[in-house]
Amino acid sequence: MRSAIVGFAIVAALHTSLTAGQSSHPGPGQSTKNSVVVTMVASKLRYNRELFWENIEIQADDGVVTLSGNVSTQERADLAVKLASETSLVKRVENKMTVAR
Repeated sequence: MRSAIVGFAIVAALHTSLTAGQSSHPGPGQSTKNSVVVTMVASKLRYNRELFWENIEIQADDGVVTLSGNVSTQERADLAVKLASETSLVKRVENKMTVAR
């Protein structure tokens, strides 16, 4: 699984994290594919004027993208999901973002 954080004009360095039951040796090219998906989604979110300052973490695992973190409005959360789902290689988007009250 690969992840990045978008916010405050920074795309954080990608890092690998393993989940229970997941092999420590992903299939050939899977780690690279996850990194590519995270980078593509992060670029779309970072360069969107509405989402530029939002703190959104992006994780990818075999085409499933998980968005988490805090956003200022529901509309911005919806926009992030829409942009991620329209990204090449993304099969599904899971929204785990919270909206600030």
